[in-house]
Amino acid sequence: MSINWTRRIAALLSEDSDIPTDVTFKFVKLKGVQGEVSHVSIDGDSDGSTQPNDDGEVSAQPNDSGEEVSAHKMILALVSPVFRKMLYVHNTVNMFAQVIILEDTTAPVFRIFMDAIYGVTPIQESLKGKTVDEIFAVLYLVHKYDIPELVMAVQERVEIKLQLGLKPLHKFKS
Repeated sequence: MSINWTRRIAALLSEDSDIPTDVTFKFVKLKGVQGEVSHVSIDGDSDGSTQPNDDGEVSAQPNDSGEEVSAHKMILALVSPVFRKMLYVHNTVNMFAQVIILEDTTAPVFRIFMDAIYGVTPIQESLKGKTVDEIFAVLYLVHKYDIPELVMAVQERVEIKLQLGLKPLHKFKS
């Protein structure tokens, strides 16, 4: 009999767990910014604009009503070589970070991604009923963080979505 470690870890680290998360992801959307952004600070301006201040820093509004997603660095490092490098390689900014700001995704899309990593909900199930844009946003994340099993699962869902979206060809009278 084999032990299903994924289910045990997911149960151990569920939202009801007393094991604290050690990283929180926040989401910002930078509009109209071109070139590199070296520092992002979240400020409370209500217009949502992103303008460099006198120090050249860009301000941004929190995306998705300031929703946050918390996780365990060790779990992320176990499933993704990108997270491993990002969170555990010597002298990286994110190594000691308790909050990581993501500019290239939204909280709902990242939640689907995290639920798949933690085994809460299979990714194909989470993607049912989602738009093509949302599915491709999840595909972007699984590629970015280099998780081949999830890439394959999302690609299968994309194929299903595309097949369902195709309408039968009508014969035209000449």
